[in-house]
Amino acid sequence: MKPEAVVVLGAAQYDGRPSRILRARLEEALRVPAECPIVTVGGKLPGDRFTEAEVGKTYLDDALQQESGGGARRRPPRNVYAVTNGSDTRGSLEAVREAHPFRNVVIVTDPLHRLRTYLIARELGFSARVVGVKDFTYTPQQAAWWRYLAHEGGGMVVLAAGHVFSAETARKLRSFLHYIEGWFRPSRKLRHTQLRKKS
Repeated sequence: MKPEAVVVLGAAQYDGRPSRILRARLEEALRVPAECPIVTVGGKLPGDRFTEAEVGKTYLDDALQQESGGGARRRPPRNVYAVTNGSDTRGSLEAVREAHPFRNVVIVTDPLHRLRTYLIARELGFSARVVGVKDFTYTPQQAAWWRYLAHEGGGMVVLAAGHVFSAETARKLRSFLHYIEGWFRPSRKLRHTQLRKKS
């Protein structure tokens, strides 16, 4: 069955400019061989002027407009929609589910994030194929890769806790793991703090 949409999960943006990780996801979405709409997702932190979804949509609109001008990479026109809610994987996919009827989707994210994304998407009723970006910025030779792996491992534990115990247990475990992660990834600590204030 052909996908109804390609969903690009959000990542950091800097005052309207996509981060390297977000840009890699957007470029990967353009490589997905499907002539269906692209949905960008992701909200913003307090103080931000733009949402991750808006930045992603602008980037893709510009890229698609350039391609429609001709040349070897010319493609049919595609719609790009921005879903500007969601501060994490689950929240973003829930926002897509509420905003659009798409259920058979391709989701673009990072390689280490694929499994957890697939499991969450399945829980939410999507029939999803999850694609990891080929131009991932981290390698196993870098400490950042291992920190990302630890983050995903913690996410999988939280997901399992929600099934085995309760949503409240999963929430408390997640808060605890965020606290621990803050010691190793200060940027994540700031993000978690800002999101708590926002909620």
